[in-house]
Amino acid sequence: MQMYIELYAICFMVTVIQLMLVVTLGTITDIEEGIAQDDRHPIRQWIGYILKSCGIAFIVSFAAPVVLMLYFIFWIIILIAILTGER
Repeated sequence: MQMYIELYAICFMVTVIQLMLVVTLGTITDIEEGIAQDDRHPIRQWIGYILKSCGIAFIVSFAAPVVLMLYFIFWIIILIAILTGER
C-alpha cells in the first residue's frame, strides 16, 4: 500500500506539472502569434488552471502505475522526435 501511495503522489505531481507546462506553452505560442489575450483577470485564470489541473491529476492518479508507464513511453517518443529533428 505504501508503494501505491508513493506512486500516486509522484503521478499527481507529474500530471500537474505537465498540464501547467501545456497551458504555459499555449499561452506563449498565442503571444508569439499575436492572438489577443484577455488580461482583465490573469491571476484568476491561472488559479483556475491550477485547480483544474489538480482535479484532473486527482482522478488520473488513481491508476498511477499505468499512467506513469504511459508518461514514460510518451516522453521517450517526444525525446526521439526532438533528437531526430521531426516535428
